[in-house]
Amino acid sequence: MENASELLYMSHLCDSYAYKALFRMHEPMIAAIVCTYIKRYAGCAFCKDDLLQEGRVALLYAIWTYRNDRGAKFSTYASVLVKRKIQRYVIQIVRENDRMRTGRSDGMINETSPFYDLLPSDKSMGCPDYYCSYKVGLEKLVRLVGKLGENDRKTLQECMSGYTHKESAEKLGLSLKSYDARLHRLRRKFKKCLYEDAD
Repeated sequence: MENASELLYMSHLCDSYAYKALFRMHEPMIAAIVCTYIKRYAGCAFCKDDLLQEGRVALLYAIWTYRNDRGAKFSTYASVLVKRKIQRYVIQIVRENDRMRTGRSDGMINETSPFYDLLPSDKSMGCPDYYCSYKVGLEKLVRLVGKLGENDRKTLQECMSGYTHKESAEKLGLSLKSYDARLHRLRRKFKKCLYEDAD
């Protein structure tokens, strides 16, 4: 059985095998958290794939930032970050759904909406097609993260830190507009990496 501590050490050396192993090891935890929120908020069921992706991004941030001198196991630390990230996304979905239901939206769904390009899905890791798609997506994600420049990496870390946009912008020494622009470019990179055939 693979040792999480060794894999974490290897991942800090940018070892792609370690990243993949850590993702495989913690995929059931992410899936369980997503299922818990879907049961609680049935309207989020058709966003399952997006919620899983949010959980994986949170796991990636946990791998980057975990310190074993803080007194918590990595699995505990990772699960807390994954729950927080998924919870924030669920709140966003619920609010958007409420706006659409009450007629406070202009009816347009754009690229930044959590409803953009989503389809109902009951796929799971037990489905060979879905598992293969997940493996391909994970490999693309690991490659992209390895290619990120210092500015993009810092922006991603701040995005995952739980601070408000204003606080994150101040920490990076940017205006709110510049920080938002960086986030938008980063989202486009992830979207292009995961949903387009060309790397």
